Amino acid sequence: MDKYFGSDGALSEAIDGYEVRPPQARIAQELADAIEAEEDLVAEAGTGTGKTLGYLVPLLASGLKVVVSTGTKNLQEQIINSDAPLLRKVLGEHWTMALMKGRSNYLCHVRADRFAKQKFLPNTEERQLQDRIIDWKLETETGDRAELEDLSDDSPWWRQVSATTEQCAGRKCSEWERCWVTRNRQEAQNADLVVVNHHLYLSDASLRMSAAGGNAELIPRHDYVVFDEAHDLDEIASRHFGADISEGRFISLSRDLKVLQEKASEHVGELTALGTALELRSARLFESLPFGDRSVRWQPQFLSEDIEEHLNSVTDVLERLEECLGSEPNDELNHLAKRSGNLAFELNFALSGEQHHSLHQEAETSLDTASEAITPFVRCLERNGRSRKIVVRPLDPSALLERAIGEQPKAFVSATLTIGRRFDHFKAKLGLHQPREVIVDSPFDYMHQMRLYLANDLPVPNSRDFPNQVAQRAESLVKASRGGAFILCTSHFMTSRVAAHLEQATHYTVLRQGTAPKSALLREFRSRGDAVLVATMSFWQGIDVPGEALRLVVIDKIPFASPDDPVLSARMEWVESRGQSAFGTFQLPQAALLLRQGVGRLIRRKSDWGMVAILDQRVLTKGYGRVLLSSLPRCPTTSDFTKVVNHFGVRFNEH
Repeated sequence: MDKYFGSDGALSEAIDGYEVRPPQARIAQELADAIEAEEDLVAEAGTGTGKTLGYLVPLLASGLKVVVSTGTKNLQEQIINSDAPLLRKVLGEHWTMALMKGRSNYLCHVRADRFAKQKFLPNTEERQLQDRIIDWKLETETGDRAELEDLSDDSPWWRQVSATTEQCAGRKCSEWERCWVTRNRQEAQNADLVVVNHHLYLSDASLRMSAAGGNAELIPRHDYVVFDEAHDLDEIASRHFGADISEGRFISLSRDLKVLQEKASEHVGELTALGTALELRSARLFESLPFGDRSVRWQPQFLSEDIEEHLNSVTDVLERLEECLGSEPNDELNHLAKRSGNLAFELNFALSGEQHHSLHQEAETSLDTASEAITPFVRCLERNGRSRKIVVRPLDPSALLERAIGEQPKAFVSATLTIGRRFDHFKAKLGLHQPREVIVDSPFDYMHQMRLYLANDLPVPNSRDFPNQVAQRAESLVKASRGGAFILCTSHFMTSRVAAHLEQATHYTVLRQGTAPKSALLREFRSRGDAVLVATMSFWQGIDVPGEALRLVVIDKIPFASPDDPVLSARMEWVESRGQSAFGTFQLPQAALLLRQGVGRLIRRKSDWGMVAILDQRVLTKGYGRVLLSSLPRCPTTSDFTKVVNHFGVRFNEH
């Protein structure tokens, strides 16, 4: 590693103004030692240490087949567009790289061709988008939706031209050979470095674990993997080793059936009736379930005669669909048979706790019900606007993670993995046993670059007046900072309340999460220089806004997970049943890590400066506040608002 990171090493020749960073070199050496010993590593590398290059150099220098799994697209783009071209200068041109994304990021030839045949009126938005996608389909070399920069993240039209894993027929698809996903996987097979995200990596792990997976794989076999942004890997694992049974899945299956039923050699009339029956009966089932305004925890004993009757009615349709479609000679119809079996399997496991056996084969689902012997599952009913779904989650994803990736040599890297400079909480979440450990601190001068304001005169968060007081204090802070602020809230209610107040009380541009794609909001925030962005959890991490465009971060309250969340409450009960304190071993560490993530949005470069404001008095009045504050960077702290105003005044005069 010295020949790369030393003062006269290869990086110094490739980077103008290169400075030796001892923390970066230490990360590189620790990972090099772990790779050589085929051992696991957990590494906390503070912001600004250059951790990405720190792990990429030993990975690529090893000559092994390696994978980097990230938590965000931003980091993927940094590796592909910035770090990789640089390392070609350092390590030479002899290594190759591939970027892999989930299937739904790519155009599906089959579904796009169907979309092109739809009849839209000329000059309508739908027709314009249809024409654009058809033109793009002819010119794209990747099929990656990222090339359509102004297509919103939640575009309903993209869902018509892409395929989910459930919708894809795989090798039996007529377009398999020229499928963009197929080409992407073939490229990855021959690459030395494969860059993926956590969702895809764990989808691959789920497939390998499932009985139906066999020798199938999404990601090529590899010698070592680095999980960057590893702090939320356990939550992603929980989703992948569980299931989501939404009304939309039944509707999607029915509509795909209507499109394809003309290919049936028999059962055509019956398939038409079954598709209609599936939509009607699934709608009745969901109407019979006790969905509330919030998530509701479900127990098998809640299965009333009425609900069981509707469940059996839906299962009967799915079984008949599987039987009819499975006997057809057409591959696309056979795939719909598998989808029917999978849906029946997951639905019955979720509501009755029983395993519904597929008629033709093992269910191809990421839900590994055999793992209930390892950890129990929690079921709940979730409503989000008009959308309703049944959710199944493992109570302890660490056991499943250990089984899925335990034997794979691996490293976990993030700026926020420790509590009190210990990895105990993180290791327990991921089921790690005696990995190598290293902590390297950020090179930033927080004592000079950052100030921390802790409000001690606002009501407690459960007070009726708390939202109003937070909005007013946010207004005062934004005026002191002259904009350039992130207001990070712990709920959508607070986001709406604070944003509405700031729109009326200040002249700054107020950007609110949900009003535009995340990338568009960040682009406008950076370009304006004095905007205010009000957002919830998705902006607490993985966001990088260097420079004076961001000089104030306001956090409304300590980000404790809501005890009303049925998944959380079930996990807390699970922890308590094992003789541990749910608050001390689960809630508090999670809040501390998330608080660090939010605070970490402010200082991203050595030239950055600004203020973090926490408006929850409990960090000062409660004993656990010391744990939270000890996890944050050491910097000057005040509860005197006059000093906040003076600090910004002095800094503006300096600049």
